[in-house]
Amino acid sequence: MHVNHISVFIDRRPDEVYAFASDPRNLPRWAAGLARSEVRQEGDEWVADSPMGQVRIRFVPENPHGVMDHDVTLESGVAVHNPMRVVPNGDGSELIFTLCQQPDMTDEKFAEDRAAVEKDLQTLKEILERQPPGRHKASMADDEHAIRELVAIWMSASQAGDVNTVLGLMADDAIFMVPGGEPFGKEAFAAASQGMEDMRMEGKNEIVELRIVGDWAYMRCRIAVTMTPPGGQSVRRSGYTLSVLRKDADGRWRLARDANLLAPEGNFPGRPAEFQPVGKAGHR
Repeated sequence: MHVNHISVFIDRRPDEVYAFASDPRNLPRWAAGLARSEVRQEGDEWVADSPMGQVRIRFVPENPHGVMDHDVTLESGVAVHNPMRVVPNGDGSELIFTLCQQPDMTDEKFAEDRAAVEKDLQTLKEILERQPPGRHKASMADDEHAIRELVAIWMSASQAGDVNTVLGLMADDAIFMVPGGEPFGKEAFAAASQGMEDMRMEGKNEIVELRIVGDWAYMRCRIAVTMTPPGGQSVRRSGYTLSVLRKDADGRWRLARDANLLAPEGNFPGRPAEFQPVGKAGHR
């Protein structure tokens, strides 16, 4: 079985290339061999009409490493894994697609597939290089929207017990701080979260201050959380968090540092009604 690594130099930063090429909605613009018309999302898959018939596409989660590997499932049910990534090359980028010859594929068909991939990558290069540098980088308004969306997804995923989604919103080198304890990282956060899988969580989050400076931002939030163990009594905590966020090379914002000052509730003057203490089972 043959394996070809097909690459193209693109005179744009890796984060710009990643932001465009990793968005499945852009596939019809440059990947004619995969999507001939508008794609539509179904769950965590994207459905497209391709020269091979209708296909389902699933990309790896967003990441700061430029990895855009994706699986393409054909109508026959056969799934094809396609490694793809972008890496720095001088002032620009090198986008690399790994093409593997599938079982029962003739050498002639493999050569056709290689030519189709080369054509698609050249189209991608032309689209990106026609745009002014930074065209696919976010403006400050976009950055603020992205951060607020991150906060909303974090709270929603936490309440749903979706630990993997929460972990994807933080940097690999994230550090968390809580009163009376030593700082801990992402691995310890994951272990603690998995140990609370049976706990029901309800919460409210209000961003009271957000400042963005280049690829860094700090954010102060007011949070109220109610935790209820199976068959147990609800415990409600509230207070403030101070977070530092970082925009990684892929253009995505992630939590880098977090100081959590939540404490068991008491009546504090001036606190909004939704942050006032509750009694048993969540009743005021």
